Amino acid sequence: MDSTKFDRLARVLGDASSRRNVLKGLAGVLVGGAALTTVDSAEAKVKPGKSCKGKQNKCVQNASCKNSGGGDKICKCDSGYRKCGNKCVDQRTDNKHCGRCDNKCAKHRTCVQGSCKKHGLCAMPGQNCNDTPCCAGFACVAGNDAFRTCARA
Repeated sequence: MDSTKFDRLARVLGDASSRRNVLKGLAGVLVGGAALTTVDSAEAKVKPGKSCKGKQNKCVQNASCKNSGGGDKICKCDSGYRKCGNKCVDQRTDNKHCGRCDNKCAKHRTCVQGSCKKHGLCAMPGQNCNDTPCCAGFACVAGNDAFRTCARA
């Protein structure tokens, strides 16, 4: 590059309005790129029960594109997962859909085998073990009424 062209390029890049325009253009490219990324990822996640024809279509997590019987392909929840809203969840372990859709476990409870259980605690002998596992060395046995209690194993 000759010195005249270099000087002209330096003046253009040094001009305040040029810097502003460069920043505006850069911001436009970044926003446009982010919008395209969002559109692509939204199109790539097909909800359960919806058509998943075409190679670019992918089902939501824990779902697969399967034949629906009439030749069409739809997203269906994988084995062990159930449809709750637009997701496929494991109702045995999902704290927001424990045992059934929209059954959220309360604070300090965890979904274990489809039931909300207290976590980090254990029941001592004579204590209710319907929702809390017995401490080591004890077993949950039939008690009074509908409650079961912990006793020595």
